[in-house]
Amino acid sequence: MIPEAVKANWRKICDFENASKPQRIEESTGGIIEILSKIDSDGGVSANQTSHVASSKATSRTGEAVGHTLPSFSTAYTELETIMYALGVGASVKEPKDLKFIYEGHSDFSCLPTFGVIIAQKSIMGGQLLEIPGLSIDLAKVLHGEQYLELYKPLPRTGTLRNEAIVADVLDKGSGLVHVIDVYSYSGKELICFNHWLWRHWWKTDFR
Repeated sequence: MIPEAVKANWRKICDFENASKPQRIEESTGGIIEILSKIDSDGGVSANQTSHVASSKATSRTGEAVGHTLPSFSTAYTELETIMYALGVGASVKEPKDLKFIYEGHSDFSCLPTFGVIIAQKSIMGGQLLEIPGLSIDLAKVLHGEQYLELYKPLPRTGTLRNEAIVADVLDKGSGLVHVIDVYSYSGKELICFNHWLWRHWWKTDFR
C-alpha cells in the first residue's frame, strides 16, 4: 500500500454511498478485520519497496527487545535546574505569569510541567539504547521522532525522582526501525509522570 495507490483510488475512498454504519465498536473492528483478512488471502498487499533494506539489516532477535527493562535510574534537581529550563523554553521576567517558574521566592513557585521530559531523558542520553538486546544501534543514525508526556501530580520543586524505562515496541519502517520507550517517574512510590519516546533509527544517516 503506497501513497500512489491512495491517490489513484481517492474517488472510491471518499465514496460513502454504500458505506456501512456500525453502531458499536465491535462491529467497526470486526469489519476492519474482515477486510484485512480478505486482502491478505487475496495477496493484495505487497511489501514496502524499502522492506528489503530492513530485512537485510534488522535482526530476527528484535522480539527480544520488546518488553526489555532498561536499568532504573534517578534524576535529582534543584530550583536552579527548573528555572534554567523555564528560561530556556521562553519564560521571561517581563511576563508576570512566568514569575512562578523563574523566581524561587514566588509564593507559588513550581516546575513547568514539561520539565518531566528532562527528568526522563537520561534513559536515552545515558546510552541505554545500546544495551537493548537483539538490536545493533548506531547513535549517529538515531533521531528523536515524537514525544508524549502525561503528568499525574505536580512536579516537586526540588527532589530526586526514580525512573523505570521499558521498551514498549520496535516497529519496522522499511528504511529503519522505530524504538518506542516508555519511562515512568516516581517520587517514592507515587507515580508523578509518564513519558512515551519514539526514536527513529535509520540504516542511512540521511534524515530527509
